[in-house]
Amino acid sequence: MRKKIIAGILAAAMLSMCMACGNDSGASQGQGEETNDGAQAEGDENANAEVSEEAETEADAEAGEGSELSGEIHVASWNASADGLAEIAEKFMELHPGTTVIVDKVDAEYTKLYPALASGVNVPDVMQIQQTDIQAFLNNYEGSFADVTDIVGPEKDNFAASAVSVALGADGKYYGVPWDIGPCAMMYRTDVFEEAGVDVATIKTWDDYLEAGKVILDKTGKKMFGFCYNGASSSDAVKLFLHQQGGTYYDADGKVDLTTDKMLKGIAFLKEMQDAGITMDLPSEWDDRITALNADQIACLPYPVWYTGTLMSSVEGQSGKWGIAPMPSFDGEGGEVSMGGCVLAISANSENLELAKAYTAYAMMDNEANEINFKWGQFPSYTPSYEADAFKQVDEYFGVSRGEIFTKLVNSPSIDFGPYFTDVDQSMRTAIGEIFVNGADPETALSEAAEAAQRIIDAK
Repeated sequence: MRKKIIAGILAAAMLSMCMACGNDSGASQGQGEETNDGAQAEGDENANAEVSEEAETEADAEAGEGSELSGEIHVASWNASADGLAEIAEKFMELHPGTTVIVDKVDAEYTKLYPALASGVNVPDVMQIQQTDIQAFLNNYEGSFADVTDIVGPEKDNFAASAVSVALGADGKYYGVPWDIGPCAMMYRTDVFEEAGVDVATIKTWDDYLEAGKVILDKTGKKMFGFCYNGASSSDAVKLFLHQQGGTYYDADGKVDLTTDKMLKGIAFLKEMQDAGITMDLPSEWDDRITALNADQIACLPYPVWYTGTLMSSVEGQSGKWGIAPMPSFDGEGGEVSMGGCVLAISANSENLELAKAYTAYAMMDNEANEINFKWGQFPSYTPSYEADAFKQVDEYFGVSRGEIFTKLVNSPSIDFGPYFTDVDQSMRTAIGEIFVNGADPETALSEAAEAAQRIIDAK
């Protein structure tokens, strides 16, 4: 079916170009689609027949060799994700010589994307958006994203359930193609644990983790955990402990609530680790963590699978020194947790919409493309790809098969982030800084953050 979906998109692109060529206005490919709605409606039956016939042609279905796609698109992505998409783009352009796919590296805080969407200027054709944020983008920038139901709908059962549901709009259409998921495991320095005499198999609970961290700090001087104390660059640490407990950011009425017992329990444990001296502050969390890892300052990472790619690409010198173990939990049972992944969304105003769709479908659903994604640390949400050899091989870096470990965690519990999580998260980050930098009472700081977030949401 995946081959047929890609072929159908490519056939639609060819039909669109033919129609655009017959338009005296000389509009671009994307504009030609919009100005020929009447002709499209009249030719629906024939067009559908052409698409169906093309979809059944297996020789052309595999990413559409020989199709007449052309034009240029820009893809906005970050870190190792961007490296993977760039490698996939090279493969795609080999299949489609008349196309240019440029992957632009951006930051994960959307500092360029927010103003672009607000102004409608310099919006990427394809953009990486976190699962936590896609609903907020759909609500805050209504009409900015293309309907990709033609890609996702026929394949929705082949994606991990948690990944496909987040991209569904209120109108029942999909506005993002699921990319990766974020099941977590405890990545740890095997050599450091051995030096400290800590057996990773004894770490079942977070209390065990705390005690192991004290021993490792005493014996090696290395930290057990790192996070952004002021919350400005990340709230991942707080999310991790809340999500693992099955917590929520809202009350029964849908109002923001950041003072639940599960939230306060996670905050209390983070504070306990901070007070014990086994954590380190990472003001610019992503970049500072990489720096700290390369400086041999951090011995453990209870974090999502997508960080394995960052370790392999940014901390190359520690290959063979890292292992992967199950996540601890507060009760020692059921430590599975997902921190979410990303989707690829497409601009509704892309001048090369069909090219953007074809590249996105290829990047997210082609087995060879997903082997590349996996190599760079992205764990695909498209489950048929797990049959590829790359998901069964032992990784030299970790000494185990990442694929075999994380395919068992695909259904790790996920969480509902709600329609405006970017506002909730921003207020929560302020509270994190008050608690871990200024020593504020957690319940008071989080209550004020919830009220601030709710005011912003109510004003929309």
